[in-house]
Amino acid sequence: MQLNFASITKGDSKGFQWSSVNYHDGYFNGLQLAIVNYAASMEGIQIGLINIIKEGGFLPVFPIFNFSFK
Repeated sequence: MQLNFASITKGDSKGFQWSSVNYHDGYFNGLQLAIVNYAASMEGIQIGLINIIKEGGFLPVFPIFNFSFK
């Protein structure tokens, strides 16, 4: 679990991220809550104003929510 103003991580991880900006450069499994969410690839849900999943998301960029389930 990460609770920060800005959460920046690399590599593979899972859990919950809650901050104003979530940036995950790698595979993330879990839930991201923020104004801006970014994951290189993920399995889970993003909730925020701008949501980006570079590979495998519902759409690469989507407002309000985005998701990827493999």
